[in-house]
Amino acid sequence: MAKKTARVCLFADPDGDRYQPFSEVTRDALLYALKASGLTATEAEQQRLLEAWYHPVPFPDVRPLLQGLQAERRVILSNGDSTMLQMGLMHSGLDVLVDGVLNVDQSGRFKPHPDAYQLVIDRFGVDRDEVVFVSSNGWDVAGAAHFGFRVIWVNRGGAPLEQLSVKPWKMVSSLSEIAPAATE
Repeated sequence: MAKKTARVCLFADPDGDRYQPFSEVTRDALLYALKASGLTATEAEQQRLLEAWYHPVPFPDVRPLLQGLQAERRVILSNGDSTMLQMGLMHSGLDVLVDGVLNVDQSGRFKPHPDAYQLVIDRFGVDRDEVVFVSSNGWDVAGAAHFGFRVIWVNRGGAPLEQLSVKPWKMVSSLSEIAPAATE
C-alpha cells in the first residue's frame, strides 16, 4: 500500500492582517451556520439573532464575584465590538461593577494573539504577572497563560484541559469558587 502524503492548505489569515470587526465575523458565521445546517432565516430573523449579543444573561455567580472583588480594576478584555459590549453590560446591569472595557479593535488582532493581551499592559501600565485573567474559554485561557497572565479557568462543563504547553494558574467550575482574595 502506498503511503499518502498529507497536504495542508491554509485559507485563514495566519498573520491577522485582514482584521474584521466582531460584528462582521459574527454575521458571516451566522450565515455559514444557517447554510451548513440547511436552515433559512429572513433578514429580520438574522438581525434578531445577531442582536442577542446586546442582551446577555449573566450566570448567577457573576454579580456576587464582581461585588466582592477588591482588585484595583475590574476590566473586560473582549473580541466583541465596543457597542455590543457596552449595551450588553448595561442590559445585564453589570456596567456599574466593571471599571473598564477593552476590545481588540484597538490592536487589530483577535485573542488569542499576544497583541490583544498587550492592550491590558499598555492601557494600565502593569506587569503581566500582576494581571489575574478569568475566562471560561479554553483557547483564551491558553492564550492568556502563554502571554504571562495569571489565569483562572472557569471550566463550567468539566472539559479536559487543552493539550498545550501552558496551564491555568487555577481551575474552578464556578465563579463562586473564586475567593476574592485569591484574585489579588
